[in-house]
Amino acid sequence: MAVNRLYQQDPYLKETVTDVLACEPAEQGWALLLRDTIFHAKGGGQPSDGGLVDGQPLLDLIERGEEILHVVAERPARTEGVRLALDFDRRFDLMQQHTGQHILSTVIENLFDSDTSIFRCEERINQIDIAKPLSEEQLREAERETNRIIRQGLPVRSFCIRPEEMAQYQTKMRLPIAPHEVIQLVEIEDFDLIGCGGTHVARTDEVWSLKILHAKDVSDQKTAKGAMRLYFVCGGRAEQDYHVKNRAFYKLSALLGGEPEDLPQQVEALKQRSDDMAARLRLLEERLLAFEAADLLERGRAVGGVKLAAALLEDRDMRELRALAEEITKRGNAVVLLASEKGAELPVVMAQSKGATGLKAGDWLQDLLGRLVGKGGGGALFAQGTFAASAEAVEAVRRRFEEVGALLDR
Repeated sequence: MAVNRLYQQDPYLKETVTDVLACEPAEQGWALLLRDTIFHAKGGGQPSDGGLVDGQPLLDLIERGEEILHVVAERPARTEGVRLALDFDRRFDLMQQHTGQHILSTVIENLFDSDTSIFRCEERINQIDIAKPLSEEQLREAERETNRIIRQGLPVRSFCIRPEEMAQYQTKMRLPIAPHEVIQLVEIEDFDLIGCGGTHVARTDEVWSLKILHAKDVSDQKTAKGAMRLYFVCGGRAEQDYHVKNRAFYKLSALLGGEPEDLPQQVEALKQRSDDMAARLRLLEERLLAFEAADLLERGRAVGGVKLAAALLEDRDMRELRALAEEITKRGNAVVLLASEKGAELPVVMAQSKGATGLKAGDWLQDLLGRLVGKGGGGALFAQGTFAASAEAVEAVRRRFEEVGALLDR
């Protein structure tokens, strides 16, 4: 049975009383088929409404043909006189976003002959994919013209027609629409007419304003429906976006000790200093690595014709152990056994110079993997593994290092 969608006649209707026609178990609780509904289900890029069904939070809306199932946690205590209460703040926000999108898409098509192929009204930022890429200046022009239309306060009308009535509207519509049993059209007076099942404000000035946040080229993305994706916000979201960014802007300016208009130059200077420091740090790390490698090699003991550099170091990650092992093995004929506790992990590296021994570093590690819970592997010259850090694991690694030394001594 088709539900009476009251929002199609009045999207501003906040409450109503209706009856439960059917009730069936659902994944989140119970799915109710109601005689009437004020809730719009997800579709056409617009998220579902929220609200209460006889005091219970609405968990989901499922559109099934002409029916809409209303999912709540508990089976309702009654089936007649069930009160529906709409989360109107959410509804009005969605109406602002959706009507703003209609205006923006029409402006872009009128100015630049670029159709909108898809609309996504997300929880915070909206998206549209358009057929042709636009320049920064064209985007600014589109935004200015969109806000001019918004300020005019043009009437917005949603109405339903039958398929046999389509012919009288088809030539006026911005985009063609597939025939349905009931077709909802949205008209912005003397500006736009399009098929749309969403909810919309009554006048364009209720959108308040629209701001394009950024755009990106998506022509090479397989999932994209156009050449460029625009991100934008309307109404209350635009006000909130301005508030958050403006507050951050002035706070950053104060932290850097300058005027707000100087912020880009200050950030550029700060980035340059950061890059210079990073380069200097890399140079110092390389020097320290070379010094430490030379020291470990010098202190290593001669075993079976090679130098054995074995150490349990402090607070080193796998990347550091690898770099140190590579530096030692290129400095001389050496076998390197390194490990270090780093938080909850115990990384282990085993390596040797080419031709140092007839043994394989990977075999040395496999024996350790048989004793401890961990993962890793390697080949003849290099192997690495990661284990859970504990006193027992450290002791097992220490013993394994001694055993490898004994293998080399034979």
